[in-house]
Amino acid sequence: MAAPRVWLFDFDGTVADTFTHAVHIMRRLAPAYGFRALTDEEIPHARGMGFRELIEYLHIPKHKVPGILARGRRELNTEITTIGLCPGMPAVLRELRARDHQLGIISSNSKVNIHAFLAAHGLDCFAHVSTSSKLLGKAREIRQTMKKHGYKKGHTIYVGDEIRDIDAAHKAEIRCAAVGWGFNNAESLRAAKPDYFAQTAEDLLTIAEKDLVKN
Repeated sequence: MAAPRVWLFDFDGTVADTFTHAVHIMRRLAPAYGFRALTDEEIPHARGMGFRELIEYLHIPKHKVPGILARGRRELNTEITTIGLCPGMPAVLRELRARDHQLGIISSNSKVNIHAFLAAHGLDCFAHVSTSSKLLGKAREIRQTMKKHGYKKGHTIYVGDEIRDIDAAHKAEIRCAAVGWGFNNAESLRAAKPDYFAQTAEDLLTIAEKDLVKN
């Protein structure tokens, strides 16, 4: 009998369609924190950037990043129940669970926001939610989650929409599926060398049919 497969998902831009809301929040915060707001014309260019490159592009001092992110999470909380799911994800997530795959979330958003969102959409297919206050601390959170739940590296895959998600999976030595409907564009995601690329949510089911166990 094959070992159960484990799917760890990023939240923002992968499960929840938060991109537009996040851009608006960052624009509201820009004057207070002294950084440059992203214009509509700059969005396509920004989608090709990694996180460090983006904060430099917007002239955000590194020491202000934690405070900006914490404020952003709080502001997102007031809108979280009005945010939709990414196209096709509800059916795909439920199908993965129906196939006895284990699902979890690992995100830099807050547990309060994530649980409120999941409750608003009646989405109860995730066995656990883990969060990291550090945007670049996902690799450590992935390793800790796997250790806590006894997940094997060869049976686990991380699904995300950003370059940093791919980097985190590589550091944690697990496979990664990059998705093409979130923040970073397909070209930049493919350049980061994920194990799989999903243009649509349904593509994740095709990936689920592959052997994810490393030899």
